Amino acid sequence: FPQREIQESAYQYQKAVERNEQSIVGVNKYAMSDEIHRTDILQIDETVRVHQLERLKATKARRDNGAVASSLEKIKRACNDDENTMPAIIDAVAAYATVEEICVAIRDVYGIYEEPAF
Repeated sequence: FPQREIQESAYQYQKAVERNEQSIVGVNKYAMSDEIHRTDILQIDETVRVHQLERLKATKARRDNGAVASSLEKIKRACNDDENTMPAIIDAVAAYATVEEICVAIRDVYGIYEEPAF
């Protein structure tokens, strides 16, 4: 029900904008239609990616993998016990667990959210 209400509200708002009943500066009010807005796309050199991957590999080689595994288990326990996960996450970060490893630990407990179909 809430999703349906949000969709209906967004639809009505968009219709009002298109009929000029609702003004949005730069879209349907005070818009410069003859001016082309160009935004430069950030180009990152491939060497940056390679360098970051090398740093990640070196960090994983230096860290205490036992401490990482233990901290990830603490995250899972906190999730299962419905406790505050922040202290366990901070411990995992201090042990050099990656964001991906932390997310996987949380995902193992909670799964992946999928919006229900109507």
